[in-house]
Amino acid sequence: LQHLLGGVRANVGLKSGRYMIEVKIVEAHGQKEANNHDARGPQPRNLVRVGLSLAGSSLFLGDGSSCSLAFDSEGFFVSGKSRKKVGAKFARDA
Repeated sequence: LQHLLGGVRANVGLKSGRYMIEVKIVEAHGQKEANNHDARGPQPRNLVRVGLSLAGSSLFLGDGSSCSLAFDSEGFFVSGKSRKKVGAKFARDA
C-alpha cells in the first residue's frame, strides 16, 4: 500500500460562535530516498489537512472545489484552487 487517503466528517454543523479543532500526529513513517535502482518511484509525503466543508461536498479538503477550506501540515491555507503559505510546517511532537 503505497498511497493512502482518508477523510472524515463530523455529524454536527457549525452555526455561530468559536470552535477549536485539535489534531495530534501520533505516528509518522520516515520516507526513504529513492535510489536509481528503485523501480517504485518517488515516495509519498506525510500530509495532514484540517478544515471545514459544506454538507454533501467531498471528504477530501483542498480538492479544488469552493466548498471547503483547510490548513495543512506544511503550513498552507487551502481554499478552492488556491494554496497560500501562512505558517510553519508542523509534525509529530518529539
